[in-house]
Amino acid sequence: MKEDILNKNEITERDSYLDIARGICSISIIFIHTVFWSGEGYTPKILQGIALLIDVPLFFFIAGCTRSLTKGDLVISAILRFILSFSTTALLYSLFTFKLDVGNLSNALTLNYPDYEKIPLMKGSFWFVPTYCVVSIFAAILLRLSRVVTYTLFALCALYYIATFTNTTSISTMQVLGANANFVLFYLTIYMCGYLFHAQRFPIDKMRKIGAIIIGLSLSCFAALSFIDPSIKISNLQIFKFPLTLPYGVASTLSIGLCILAWNPNLKYLRIQHIGKNALFYYIAQAIGGSFLLSLNPLIQLPWAAKLPIMFTINVIVTVIFAEILRVIVLQIEKLILLPKTTSRKLRS
Repeated sequence: MKEDILNKNEITERDSYLDIARGICSISIIFIHTVFWSGEGYTPKILQGIALLIDVPLFFFIAGCTRSLTKGDLVISAILRFILSFSTTALLYSLFTFKLDVGNLSNALTLNYPDYEKIPLMKGSFWFVPTYCVVSIFAAILLRLSRVVTYTLFALCALYYIATFTNTTSISTMQVLGANANFVLFYLTIYMCGYLFHAQRFPIDKMRKIGAIIIGLSLSCFAALSFIDPSIKISNLQIFKFPLTLPYGVASTLSIGLCILAWNPNLKYLRIQHIGKNALFYYIAQAIGGSFLLSLNPLIQLPWAAKLPIMFTINVIVTVIFAEILRVIVLQIEKLILLPKTTSRKLRS
């Protein structure tokens, strides 16, 4: 029986470039939470906006690409990994604070928003978790349907975001299985685009052309939006992310175009690949690193150009330490509860 599970969920091939791209996304999230949160008071707005160009949309595109390399559905395994990782985090938090945090342990088991007094970034960035889980569920359903249904969804999503830009309609307050419906629509579209793109197995020269076209469209469309509404600028991109509207969606496609343009399946960078393979642990750990910066921020009084590299370096170091500790503990727990090894390996994808 276990052998059947392993075969069903097996990754048929590993794309090192996707692991590197996912690792870069993880590092970018660390940088984003450095320039925002603790960096809100000293980081120039234009730099904050530029940081958002390599953000969650690229991660979902990569996740969709990775999905095209797998056999079977990984939704249940992915959700189990989330539950196990956040439950382990809750137990470690209880250990370090010498107080059993029943509330956050319960939240971890049900994937509800955590509320750690000493790790405020955990709650602030947790919106990604239910969004990813719901997108994975709907993507699994869509992949069992015809492409006509999928393309129809894309068209409806495009119409929706055009409508939100003109203030015709909005579902920003609606929830889908605990996730914001606005986020689900957008990131599901990006995820499926990644899947359909990678499943085509385009030759490298054609990928480069596709990447260049996407970059050109992204830049020209954002310039057009800025011309229509001068308040739309890279420097205030954050306000179009929450709630998610057209300017952020258009700007985020720039990183997807760059990712495709630079595609190189022979590229190897083991340290970045390692981060990409263990992105979940680094996502959790960056909340710890970013929260640590909040207490450190008042103690470092330097010009922003000197302060930001120091703060980012500290954030990376703290994140790496806690990510690796969490990774080792979670993998050991998986061995103890006899989770399939292949599931463990794959869920880093």
